Amino acid sequence: MDFVSVLVLLVTLKSASSITIVEDTAERNGLSNKAITDITTQQLLLMNKLLFQLQPENQPKCQDNSMSQTLLDDLKNFWIIKDQVKNALITLAELIVQVQNAEESLRYLDLDNKYLKRTLDHLKLDVRSLKKSREKEGQKSSVYFDASRSTDFALLGNLTYTYCQVNVGNGLDLATGTFQAPVSGTYLFSFHANTMKGKDGLVLMKKNGDIMGGMYDTDNFNHNTLAQSLMVALNEGDMVWIEILSGGVRSNENIYVHFSGLLIR
Repeated sequence: MDFVSVLVLLVTLKSASSITIVEDTAERNGLSNKAITDITTQQLLLMNKLLFQLQPENQPKCQDNSMSQTLLDDLKNFWIIKDQVKNALITLAELIVQVQNAEESLRYLDLDNKYLKRTLDHLKLDVRSLKKSREKEGQKSSVYFDASRSTDFALLGNLTYTYCQVNVGNGLDLATGTFQAPVSGTYLFSFHANTMKGKDGLVLMKKNGDIMGGMYDTDNFNHNTLAQSLMVALNEGDMVWIEILSGGVRSNENIYVHFSGLLIR
């Protein structure tokens, strides 16, 4: 076998092997069919060129060293291109791995972001709950009032008042004379008044219509003092008031009538 035949065989075998390597590598790295075809076509064109030049009928009558050198240069260029393609595919594979790693990192960041958002939402709920609890606790520890009357009350029924010195918690309604508990707890109530002359005085302290305590005076000739103090457990919304059953109560600028209440605990 002469030198030319050996070269033809070598180029054919190496080119076929190189094309197979390129196709396998390209497919593993996710290249499209068009990209694989372009690379393979480039190698086939170069291989055909070499084979064409190596055919005896396409060579000059007198082969010289320059012809052989040209063939060797073409072969060298072929392997250079093959190595460049291989290196490019390796680089592409590395880039694909980097992109996949970046996508995985983004996925974890997204999960972390969702977790942080849920945690923040829970913290907001806890803050709102704590705020309401503190407001309620502050309200519970700050409920007290003192109402007074500066004129006589000769009617029968719920005693009303003309002035309220303090009304923390807004439990007392001056217009009706009724205290409504803003929170549950134990309360202390106190009532003082002066009787009117000529009538027996009967005054009751009631809770939701039930009698808690009473005051009674039968001295019709003098202005006497009626007084009552008591502690009672109230639920939120329970109502307490003073009710006149007979006699009425007396007052003037000296303010003899006082109704007060205080949340103890």
